[in-house]
Amino acid sequence: ADGFTVSGEMIAGNLFICASQARLYAPVPEGGLTVDYFSDVFLTIPKPNLLLSGTGERHRFVSPEIRQGFRKHGIGFETMDTGSAVRTYNIL
Repeated sequence: ADGFTVSGEMIAGNLFICASQARLYAPVPEGGLTVDYFSDVFLTIPKPNLLLSGTGERHRFVSPEIRQGFRKHGIGFETMDTGSAVRTYNIL
């Protein structure tokens, strides 16, 4: 509920984690998620194969436009509640 622990450090807020980095990610805008919100994910090198998106305490679906944006960039995209996303990340 208070954030994430990465390499022993507590980090509060949205987090982007990949093989080479862990960093804070922008807060979700008032109007909700859009494809543009994820624009820097599409520019990450090396390009991720999959983005797991934790949606808080409960699972929330995203718009078809967001899914289509990820497909266009060849990146898998899955949403789940944040606890499930963290557990899935740790297994992967």
